[in-house]
Amino acid sequence: MNRLYNSQTESPLFKMVVSIFYIMAGIRVITAVVHLVRFISSGFNIPILIDVIFNLAVAALAVVCAGMVKRRNVVVILAFAGMTIITIAFAVSMGRGFNFGVIALAAFYLLCLWVLRRRSEIV
Repeated sequence: MNRLYNSQTESPLFKMVVSIFYIMAGIRVITAVVHLVRFISSGFNIPILIDVIFNLAVAALAVVCAGMVKRRNVVVILAFAGMTIITIAFAVSMGRGFNFGVIALAAFYLLCLWVLRRRSEIV
């Protein structure tokens, strides 16, 4: 079976999922740049540097997840679930608390990925 990206057989949901991963990565890069400016202007505060590194790592993982969706790889479901758990754990460990909005959006997005799996658009 050819698992390469085929633009003729994409559903609108498939296109949306790929786009959201790229948007997610872009938002994380912008956040990292903002934190980098804060890091420099705050006198090189280490927790802010940790935020920069974390946001760049999550952005890279989002791009990898988009590539996995394009290749129609089902492992993207586990990768995104792991990314969500790491994001929540990081926020709690940095003293920012538990964000139910992140969980709600992640649950919706996991549902979209699961629907793609049930339709055999990712295998």
